[in-house]
Amino acid sequence: MKDPSLPSVDIIVNLTGIPGAALFPDRKVIDWEVTDPYGDDMETYRRVRDDIDAHLRDWIAELRAERTGDVSPPAAQPVKASIR
Repeated sequence: MKDPSLPSVDIIVNLTGIPGAALFPDRKVIDWEVTDPYGDDMETYRRVRDDIDAHLRDWIAELRAERTGDVSPPAAQPVKASIR
């Protein structure tokens, strides 16, 4: 996926299940293991949504700690994405 038309990005969050370094050479990639819910029931979609939310919260905490030295996790907030 080496496409010169892709805009410059700082980080790619890869959810494909394929190692990101193979897909996006010369880019900083974070690989998150997330189940592909395609074709599954609504509960699976909700679980995957929650998994992605947890990954984001962990990443935010890491970034905050790197920047400020504050290692406390972000306060839990309700997931705003609506999957019915």
